[in-house]
Amino acid sequence: MDNSIRKFLVSQFFIYLIVSVVSAQDIRKEIDSVNATSHDFIVSNSEESIQLFRQNSEFAESIGYSYGKAKSLENLGKAYYIAGEYDKSTESYLEAIKIYTVLNSHSDLATAYGEFGYQLKRRNLPKAMTYMRLAIRIGEEYNFRRELTALYDNYGVLQEMNDDTDSARYYYQKALDMKYELKDTIGIPYSLNNLAGISAMEGDYNKALDYIRLSDKFRANEEGDFGRMENLLLYANIYYLMGDSRKAIETYKECLKNYGNQGFSFHIRYSYEQLTFIYEELGDYKNAFLNQKKYYSIKDSVLNFETTSRIAELEVAYDTEKKDRQIAEKELEIKQRRIQLLLMAAVVIILIIASVWIYRSQKHKRERMRKELEFRNRLSKMELEKKMSDEKIRISRELHDNIGSHLTFIVSSMDNLTFLQKEGKVYNKLIGLSQYGRNTLKELRNTIWAMKQDDTDLSNLILKLGELKQQVNENLTGLHLEIKNEIKREIFPGSAKMLNLYRIIQEAVQNVIKYAEAENVEISFTEKHSGFELRITDDGKGFSPDKVKRGNGLRNMKSRCEESGGKFELRSDFSGTEIICTFS
Repeated sequence: MDNSIRKFLVSQFFIYLIVSVVSAQDIRKEIDSVNATSHDFIVSNSEESIQLFRQNSEFAESIGYSYGKAKSLENLGKAYYIAGEYDKSTESYLEAIKIYTVLNSHSDLATAYGEFGYQLKRRNLPKAMTYMRLAIRIGEEYNFRRELTALYDNYGVLQEMNDDTDSARYYYQKALDMKYELKDTIGIPYSLNNLAGISAMEGDYNKALDYIRLSDKFRANEEGDFGRMENLLLYANIYYLMGDSRKAIETYKECLKNYGNQGFSFHIRYSYEQLTFIYEELGDYKNAFLNQKKYYSIKDSVLNFETTSRIAELEVAYDTEKKDRQIAEKELEIKQRRIQLLLMAAVVIILIIASVWIYRSQKHKRERMRKELEFRNRLSKMELEKKMSDEKIRISRELHDNIGSHLTFIVSSMDNLTFLQKEGKVYNKLIGLSQYGRNTLKELRNTIWAMKQDDTDLSNLILKLGELKQQVNENLTGLHLEIKNEIKREIFPGSAKMLNLYRIIQEAVQNVIKYAEAENVEISFTEKHSGFELRITDDGKGFSPDKVKRGNGLRNMKSRCEESGGKFELRSDFSGTEIICTFS
């Protein structure tokens, strides 16, 4: 074949493909445009709508446009329902629901479930509520606010039919609030009418009429007459409930006169039924009989036994198919989960083995490092303690051999001079210096003693305090010092704390001697849960801790206690003074 001919044929083929695609796209747009027909037009022109959406569904199927077909079937179901052809309505809705389910079109699925459930309300209220709850669950899960407004309204109607007026009002109001937010002028009158019906049932007729009048303002702008007929019927119902039979009859007749030839089968049937009741109550049995005949003629034409059976068959077939599909999906899901669980189990086992191996390796490594660190710390501590012990021994030896010997020499010299100088100011001065030197030498020896108490028990301090006790009791008349030790276990405070405790006791006893005018002083050591308590008590005249200015002695005692890790307390009144130093 010639190349030029081949190129020509190829180019023609591509042109054909492009034209085909463009044509299909144009048809889709046309199908979508028809499916966008307003709700008002469908409910006001049911017969025309049936022809329109049946043809639209066939077009969509011919080009394989599944979504367009489902939308056409949904609208067709609505038109069939308005026309009273309930079996065909059920068939259309169920087929639309199946397509939406396959397409995962959740918003359309919620709407279709809701509309179908609402239309079942007079045939099977429990099933109607099941479909409606399913629709609401989908709408709330995906936050389809516009779809939810209609669902809440219709679910409120079902609750009202179920005699749960509180729930009905709740959903009507919820729908109305959401519609105002969305500025849904088409949907607002439906919610207003529903609230009007609830108010009328509760006997609040003025509020009910206010709701309908507000609804009328929105209905005035609607394309068809369906909404206006709804309002007229609602007016008639309220007049009937108010006891104004004449006005109710006039309004029902107005509905039949204005809208009787437009295919509103349910509304017409309902008007004849209500007129039958009213005439019967008024005793006008002739008109009651005539209206009842018209009611039954319409009712029998749209809801005979065969139609009801066909609807039931369609619902059972849909439920069976849905259950089969759910079982198959469940089996597939179980199989996939089983495989996932096996894979996860294998991964978990591998991870556990790896984790155990890593954990043991890290544990051995940490244990080895811990032991090495402990050994190094113990070694360092021992070396430090040895150096500190050696240094303390050196300092104490230096203090004893050097400063101590010098102080001893000074005291001896002072004694010699005092012996030579028997009287006068110089004699008194020498006596004072000699005593000061002795006291200094004594304090030095106490310090040296404390420095050597690193590894000794608290009982050594109590033994040391025995010297203080002997000194006070022998040299001071009218004052008795007592020491009590209630500690049973061994406590090793350390040299610094031992010295601080001795100084605190020494300072406290000096204060008692100087200021307290006491007869008894008690120094007690008491064992606590994890430490001990030092308590120094006298029976002197006491003082007011808040009023008396604290001198260096009290500050030094508090500082030494806290420096050693203790808690310092001072209590004093007219019965005596108590100093407590607690170590935990």
